[in-house]
Amino acid sequence: MPVNRREVLGSLVSGLMVPSALMAEGDWGGGWSGQTNTGGAAVPGGVFLPAAPVYAVQRPHHIEVSFAHKELSYYRAGQPVQGYKVITPSTTATRRGRVTQIIHRPTWTPGTSGRRMFIANGGSAAMRVVPYGHPLNPMGNYKFAINGFGAVRIHGTASYRYSYDQVETLGCVRLMNGSPGINQLVSLLGPTAIAEGIDVVFF
Repeated sequence: MPVNRREVLGSLVSGLMVPSALMAEGDWGGGWSGQTNTGGAAVPGGVFLPAAPVYAVQRPHHIEVSFAHKELSYYRAGQPVQGYKVITPSTTATRRGRVTQIIHRPTWTPGTSGRRMFIANGGSAAMRVVPYGHPLNPMGNYKFAINGFGAVRIHGTASYRYSYDQVETLGCVRLMNGSPGINQLVSLLGPTAIAEGIDVVFF
């Protein structure tokens, strides 16, 4: 049964956080068999080996996000490294950019729609910046700032109760916390990735 988008978006910043036990490796919120739609071979743990990249890029690190398949694929020097099921916005517009910063333990400054949801779910109207670890901060463990993407980011997530195939975000691409998940992606990129260059394509 389709999930009502308004109900899902309201749940993104609800205080119903997933217990830490459910954040263990291999938990992806249900609804996905581990198979990829882009031709990569599935591997255990809710991740997959991506197929060949769709876009040619210049920098050593390369991330592609497919809105149609709700998948993030990471390549190094043009070779597939790891893929993840992700939650995406409803848009299908192609966007290209470069990761300028990977922020650990990010705060959240909600925009207009996010702020309405924050307050509706019990957040303080006086709180403009929501700290890391706050039950209504949806940013998770890491946030990728992307040049030219405005408020659109790649980031972790503190909770999801729905299938990755059914939910949408307000504009960002979200992975689960942990490994596999945003923690693993940051580890695979390595500490020098920003200096080396990380291209990103959303399509």
